[in-house]
Amino acid sequence: WFLSPFSSFSVCIVGDHLEIERLVSIDRRDLELWQVIHRYHAPLTPAAVAAVCVDLGLPDFELEEPVSIAELLVLMRAEAPAVVVAPVRVERTRFHFGGCDGERVAMAVGDQRCETLALRGHDAGAVHAAVRRLGLSQAMNMNLPRALKLMLGIASQPYMARSMPPRSGVSTSTRSSS
Repeated sequence: WFLSPFSSFSVCIVGDHLEIERLVSIDRRDLELWQVIHRYHAPLTPAAVAAVCVDLGLPDFELEEPVSIAELLVLMRAEAPAVVVAPVRVERTRFHFGGCDGERVAMAVGDQRCETLALRGHDAGAVHAAVRRLGLSQAMNMNLPRALKLMLGIASQPYMARSMPPRSGVSTSTRSSS
């Protein structure tokens, strides 16, 4: 993960590609709607690196040649010391519950550990019903990038104000169990 104090965008490295997501809206019951806005495969073109920089609130590195993800990690550490490159160990268990796709995630950053439960669905009502059936209606709702920032002590720009109702698309609710 790339975690920036200047942005609430999520930048995640998965294998040979990099994904950038943005928080679109939060409804009155804290259901979050996220959207993948960029997905880049390595090697990363100068335009892809520029997009990552913009989304993290950084100046463009103005590269002339494509770079590997490893080279981008080195650049981030050298040129953007405020951005934390967080190696996250993740164990995922996927399931289906109440008409929603679910995922239990156990993650570790260094010696810090956290478990989350996420429910995803196109029907916000089904997601809310599943959260209630699991007994998590009163649990804190927090997205993964913000949880990582808290674990690592990274101050961040405030997350967006609530907007109701969420737009159509995939609604995501992430519940922290720790």
